[in-house]
Amino acid sequence: MKSFSIAILLALLQAPVAFAAVQPGVPEGRGSNEDTVIYPASFFSGYQPVSAGDMVAQVPGFQVSDGDGSRGFAGAGGNVLINGERPSSKQDSVSSILARIPASRVERIELIRGNTGRFDAGGQAMLVNVIIDTSRRAWTWSSTVEQDLDSGGPTPSGRLSMVDRTGNTNWGAGISASTSFFGNTMTERLLVDGLDVENRGEFERSRSRSLQLNANSTSTFEAVTLRLNTEIVYRRSDFLERSRRFPLPGAGQPFNLNQESDDSGIEVELGGDLEWQPAPAWQAKLIGLHSSVVVDDENREILIVTPLPPALQRQSIRDSTQQESIARFELDWTASAAHLLEFDLETALNALDNALVLRIGDGGELTPVDVPGANNRVEELRGDMELRDTWRFGEFSLESALGAELSRISQSGAGSPDQEFFFLKPSLTLVHAPHERALDRIGFRREIAQLNFGDFISSANFFDNDIDRGNPELEPQQTWAAEASSERRFGAIGVAKLSIFHDWVRDVQDRLPIGGQFEVPGNIGNGRRWGMSAEGTFALEAIGMNQARLDLAARWEDSAVTDPVTGKTRRFSGQRRYTLEGELRRDLVEAGWAWGIEADFVDRATVYELDELDIDERGMDVEAFVETTRYFGVKMQLTVQNLLDRRFLRDRTVFDGPRSTSPVAFREIRDLRRGRSVLLSISGSF
Repeated sequence: MKSFSIAILLALLQAPVAFAAVQPGVPEGRGSNEDTVIYPASFFSGYQPVSAGDMVAQVPGFQVSDGDGSRGFAGAGGNVLINGERPSSKQDSVSSILARIPASRVERIELIRGNTGRFDAGGQAMLVNVIIDTSRRAWTWSSTVEQDLDSGGPTPSGRLSMVDRTGNTNWGAGISASTSFFGNTMTERLLVDGLDVENRGEFERSRSRSLQLNANSTSTFEAVTLRLNTEIVYRRSDFLERSRRFPLPGAGQPFNLNQESDDSGIEVELGGDLEWQPAPAWQAKLIGLHSSVVVDDENREILIVTPLPPALQRQSIRDSTQQESIARFELDWTASAAHLLEFDLETALNALDNALVLRIGDGGELTPVDVPGANNRVEELRGDMELRDTWRFGEFSLESALGAELSRISQSGAGSPDQEFFFLKPSLTLVHAPHERALDRIGFRREIAQLNFGDFISSANFFDNDIDRGNPELEPQQTWAAEASSERRFGAIGVAKLSIFHDWVRDVQDRLPIGGQFEVPGNIGNGRRWGMSAEGTFALEAIGMNQARLDLAARWEDSAVTDPVTGKTRRFSGQRRYTLEGELRRDLVEAGWAWGIEADFVDRATVYELDELDIDERGMDVEAFVETTRYFGVKMQLTVQNLLDRRFLRDRTVFDGPRSTSPVAFREIRDLRRGRSVLLSISGSF
């Protein structure tokens, strides 16, 4: 698969002239300047889009990002603008927002390749700006039914949203509900000294339900614009695993091990921004955001030895509340045609309250067990400021920034010291854009990783018969990142992009051994990560497939860090060396039909722990779809997922002690088949 994809990519790059013609059925009307490619709404008509999300998905050489999940607002904005502005939200992703905007309201989509001096790129190498008409009411809706072919009944989901205008206010509202059900069968082997001692037949069932409500508005009062948004999400899910275990003759009697979990949560987000012009050539924006996530989680495990009653039970109940409050001020100066100056000031308060009750019993009696570090409050108060300048000179632009971050992390648990951090965050990027079909970038920046507050707190892990201990002294990982990329565009949709990168990583976050007895999330020293990626979008007329496109993406990376257990150099824990993705789509515009096939393949990943090696290996995932807009004025799509019955293999080796000096205690090999499922989706707008 890897060599085949690279061969196709090289062949297509060697024949750019063959793809210079515009696809039949795809309009040529595309304007541009050196750093912006403009796609009018007519460009997407051949794809029969229902929502703005359908249109953005077909922009050549672009993939939507909902943000990197980082703390604060700047890194969570994603890479999509709507009428030149970033949505003032984090939980309500740009993908969800685009799905609620009818395609009929989209006038054009601008592909912005870096900070052009007209928009805040927010550190993104590429943006799309969706220009919409806000003058009239419109609705979008969708309904999907999924059928797992291996188990369970059909699971429906649906969405309804509206956008409208009242006076000087544009507003929208939406509701969505979803359900899912998966049933998986698997086999597992337990080996000791390389010999099978127990075979296991297992069944997993997973169900989830969610309800989402959202609303937003934009009001204009002369030179002042006020935007408000809110979202409420309720989620509930449960999980069941039944394991029938058969020790080999002479090793014991068959028995069952059942595990169950139930969790529910409510997410609430309130946000908004106020934008005004305090003076000529100055633009100011004040952003406020508050979000809260409340989760109730219960896990149960029971060991049943036939024909005896339950011999062992375990139960963990966890209640957690995570909150984030952000205040941000942005000020831009645009008086110079050659420079865009931007100043940002942000403060944020993040907190996690966690309460855990662990009970272990024998013969039906459950007795509470203390878990150190499980009942705790973690709180971070952070201040962040940044000054950026984008200097444009001829075919070049130089994007420079200097930021500083100061934070304090405090915890309520005994023996949990407060921590203070100060980081400078410079960045420098040189962009060469001689015309709309060529773009070269080289950049260097410092990145500070987001801390997961869950890593500070201990929890019970029934699946691996362990306690996942927290680390109150965890520090953020820091990276000096260098990247260079070159992009070329040809024909109506042709794009080819090649990137190389090298990261110097300080305080790598991984599993840190403590005293040779247990491990915690921690910093294991300095390391390096490097690699390259290639992306391409190609029209296929040259091989006789009119109205067809091929999207390919490949990424290879490697790394090096000193293993704290063995003292030897290894890759970063959990890293996959390569990822391959491909999608073939053909739109039969005159007939009103389209079909496509998608595939992806990833390398295995190894997690290194004090006394474990955990290998995760996945096969190829392939899905296919067919869709039509011929009937009833709606789009209907039938998708078959997991055509090859993808394999998920977990190979877990557990040692008697530290893996550098101890023999193997046992090895568990789990072979899971996800199973196929069929989805029927119907969507429309009016």
